[in-house]
Amino acid sequence: MQYSTPQEQKLAELMRQQAYEPGENPWFTPRVMNKLPEKRSRKRSVLAVVCYLAALVVCALSWTWWASGSFNVITVGDIIYLASLAAITAIVCLSPVVALMRRA
Repeated sequence: MQYSTPQEQKLAELMRQQAYEPGENPWFTPRVMNKLPEKRSRKRSVLAVVCYLAALVVCALSWTWWASGSFNVITVGDIIYLASLAAITAIVCLSPVVALMRRA
């Protein structure tokens, strides 16, 4: 590594001399690796994205189908369908937000 000034060279040498050197421990790497979280499966994350996109498509189609209906008379069934569709859409749209919050 090149230093631009003699002061930087002296400082780097001083830091090298006073640096902490860990002792030899053959168990260091296995212990550290055991404490790390497991890697997430790539297949699992791809499957989750595919399922999420499929759920978005189903929600979009359901909203389109519901909106294209004629509403001369609104029945209790229409209100139940609307409420359940809104709840499912909220769950689908908020699931990536919840997943991101868990990672943080």
